Amino acid sequence: MTKNRRTKYYRTPLNTNFEEWNEDTGSFNGKNANYIQKESYAVENKRPSIKNHYDLELEKEDFSLEDFDDHLR
Repeated sequence: MTKNRRTKYYRTPLNTNFEEWNEDTGSFNGKNANYIQKESYAVENKRPSIKNHYDLELEKEDFSLEDFDDHLR
């Protein structure tokens, strides 16, 4: 999550190396052995974050990364 040039990373149980990750699309590529399963898991975990982001935008015009983190958990 990036807000006002500050970034916060969230750890997932998915591990990969740079050759197996497509930075432009933010997804696994075909070089990863289980990329379909990993991509499915990643999409399911992105949904709550995206919903959280939209909810916070409706509540507050300007929210911080801490607000995002508190609302997500």
